[in-house]
Amino acid sequence: MLLWRHRVETGTSVEANYGRFYPGYERPTNRWIVRRGSSGVRTPGRRAVPVPGSATNGFSVDHPALQGTAGPLESAWWERRRLTKAISLPTGPAVYCIYARTAEEPLYIGETSALAARAAAHAAALWPTPEPWLAYLFLPENTPKHVLRELESDLLGWHFWRTGRAPAAQYSACTPALTIGAEPV
Repeated sequence: MLLWRHRVETGTSVEANYGRFYPGYERPTNRWIVRRGSSGVRTPGRRAVPVPGSATNGFSVDHPALQGTAGPLESAWWERRRLTKAISLPTGPAVYCIYARTAEEPLYIGETSALAARAAAHAAALWPTPEPWLAYLFLPENTPKHVLRELESDLLGWHFWRTGRAPAAQYSACTPALTIGAEPV
């Protein structure tokens, strides 16, 4: 929620978050490396080091913070569809909410580089509602992963700001539906 509030209040993104690292530096690793021929001697992974002549790739690519005067599901920019109709969804990147059709709050908030495939996976799960729906904001094909993660964080922060809690199914596992043919039982 604090990252979302920062974006809303300043109109900017944080530089090193959502899988991005500071411009001009190589990302460090925290994995130990076993060197060949050293009889299993382990050494620390690499440290963040400046990369000579590097560009600041992707740091100017962002999207304004998602926000509104009501809850996230009440925004007019969502496209909506029954979750079981995942076959007819766009295939590219999106942020989305899964919700009960008459609900004012999402059950789950997510981001994906492949909306149709991700929705199909969600459709195979048992949700705490008999008829789950999908609200999604489709994004341009070249949308970087850090932007998708940031927009997902915006939606989660916005939801928490309004309700004081995470979406009901956000941090609990939905189980795969038992299927006979193509229809969940």
